[in-house]
Amino acid sequence: MIGFTKPKPIPGEGEMEMHSETIRLLNAQISKAKKKIAEGQEEERVLSRLLAEISDSRSEPQSIQTTTPRARLRRKGKGSHTGLRETILSVVGSSRNGLKREEIFEAVESRGFKASGKTPLRQVISSELWRLKDAGLISMGGDNLYRTAEGGTS
Repeated sequence: MIGFTKPKPIPGEGEMEMHSETIRLLNAQISKAKKKIAEGQEEERVLSRLLAEISDSRSEPQSIQTTTPRARLRRKGKGSHTGLRETILSVVGSSRNGLKREEIFEAVESRGFKASGKTPLRQVISSELWRLKDAGLISMGGDNLYRTAEGGTS
């Protein structure tokens, strides 16, 4: 039996049409991919800007250094009470004549702190006031007013 082979196509006859169509489709896909990449980069830029704005608005000092060396306070944890000590110190320090416990509660609550867990926020604030008093950062006089230990400055 004699074998027959498939005839070779004539160059330029139909191959160019298929080749140019393939190139056109590939270019279209590349264009779509570039648009998606550009959109993704734009989204990433917007999200990073928003994240930076949020972190700037929530940024609080990591520690407060006063004149006494034992007065260094560090933030612990990442809960909603992070920065509570700094807030209490700034509230108490902003008053020249001192503040009552209820006034401190209201000022801290107005700054956006909320209770986390089962412990009421006022109890957490009261505990922090006693810790700050024991650390020598604030003092409580006979009139039950809390003042900063340095005499009104924080």
